[in-house]
Amino acid sequence: MFWSGVDLGGTNIKVGLVSEEGTLLRSVTEKTKVQDGYEMILEQIIGMVRSLAASHRISMTSIAGIGAGVPGTTSPEGVVYFANNLHWQERPFQQDLEQMLNRPVFVENDASMAAMGELCCGSLKGVTNGILITLGTGLGTGLVIHGDVFSGSHGLGRQAGHIKVGNNFYDCTCGGNGCLETFTSATALVRYYIHRRDQMNHVNSEEILYQPTAREIMEAAAAGNSLAVEAFTRLVHYLGIGIANLINTLDPEVIALGGGLSKAGNQLLEPLQQSILKQLYDKKRFYTHIVLATLENEAGMVGGAMFARRKLN
Repeated sequence: MFWSGVDLGGTNIKVGLVSEEGTLLRSVTEKTKVQDGYEMILEQIIGMVRSLAASHRISMTSIAGIGAGVPGTTSPEGVVYFANNLHWQERPFQQDLEQMLNRPVFVENDASMAAMGELCCGSLKGVTNGILITLGTGLGTGLVIHGDVFSGSHGLGRQAGHIKVGNNFYDCTCGGNGCLETFTSATALVRYYIHRRDQMNHVNSEEILYQPTAREIMEAAAAGNSLAVEAFTRLVHYLGIGIANLINTLDPEVIALGGGLSKAGNQLLEPLQQSILKQLYDKKRFYTHIVLATLENEAGMVGGAMFARRKLN
């Protein structure tokens, strides 16, 4: 029997075919057609799941269940209450996918799905209380409490990306200002870099037209570029505030960092440890281990599949 995991993000959709043991067998990735609306994204996912089954030469009935992670808040019935980076509100996502695929579907927050993947097969394996933070288009948070992913009483929790940590020069896509993800995501890094670059009098027209990626800014910071260092240092400062808030509140054993920015490795981890320590309530007892997530881009797909497996077994 096989399982499928859908990792739906504001930038990419990743769909995987996963074994009973949690091994990713095949996967496919497409750019998320956010501007084309809800129905188009449904069609993308359906086509991707069917394509995976066909490429592995199995029927759709061989897929026992599908777990789909969404960057937003969800109900226990799989209604997406609000997904700001997708511009969705009150979408019956689980019901629509089930009807179109004729398979059991389970929907959760995308970071919770990734946390399930790390819990079953990665950096949170064996952990009783832990947190996965994904640093990508936004900032996602998956909570593991008492050995299982935690969604809150109404499915509205886990949104640490929207903890308010200060006033920012632009508003979050959720409508608020000062959200953690507007300081610490890949999007935030690029926006701040461009904002500061465009404030400088010596910037020429070619530089203004150039839009760097978060990866390029991180590489420039590592090479000593002053503006990139400034942007990166600001990100680390605010990420330290956010993580310290989580430690002060939840006292987890492990916090794992995933998403594109986590690929910076020690370039991120070492200054982040110092930033967190400055914000802790009890600075003599920094017991939480800050580590890199091990499943990387596979976490959401594996986690979605394992979430569906837990629900059906």
